[in-house]
Amino acid sequence: MHVNKQCIFAKKRIRMRTKWNNKFCILCMVASYLLVSIHADAQINKTSVAQKGDFNLGLTIGTPRIKGWNAVMPVISTDASWIVLSEFIDTKTFGKNGSVDVGVYYGFSAYKQDNLLGIDGENQLLYHSALIRSAFHFQFVDKLDTYAGIMSGANIRSYSNNSLTNDVSFAYNLYAGAKYYFSPKFAIKLECIEDFTPWLSAGVSFKF
Repeated sequence: MHVNKQCIFAKKRIRMRTKWNNKFCILCMVASYLLVSIHADAQINKTSVAQKGDFNLGLTIGTPRIKGWNAVMPVISTDASWIVLSEFIDTKTFGKNGSVDVGVYYGFSAYKQDNLLGIDGENQLLYHSALIRSAFHFQFVDKLDTYAGIMSGANIRSYSNNSLTNDVSFAYNLYAGAKYYFSPKFAIKLECIEDFTPWLSAGVSFKF
């Protein structure tokens, strides 16, 4: 009799365990389905942040860096670009993607030096950069525009103390950045430029 009770109790435990295992399996299947559905829906409804014909205007503040000079202000720069090609890459994971822009860049900063040998007073430097540039954009996630490209133009240094002297040099640099859109027309941006002043800048971007 005692053995039969133990057998009955063991069978009940097995049935309960099997029941909970089945529920757990169903719950995992439902959760997996929901995750896949959400991911698929996000890919389908992903808003493209770089469409052909878009005009973008950016304003950034960057880190000043010229060896031997003391910065008196951050680098202030502005850029404008036009999307000339978009969605020319078709991927399974990210859908139709890829775009190319062309644009212009201008940056300005100021520096000073004290107690130069043979020069009385303070020496000042105004640094201008005027370049054209082009970048390839790829959107990995919704609302985030990542890009990399090349820029070329001129750096103009204006030295002043007792007289004004200008020095123009050729510039050729690689750059990369990202813009996150809080609305269809407004984004914050972070940009890094190789061997350049500024090498790192942050700011805002407007789409028209």
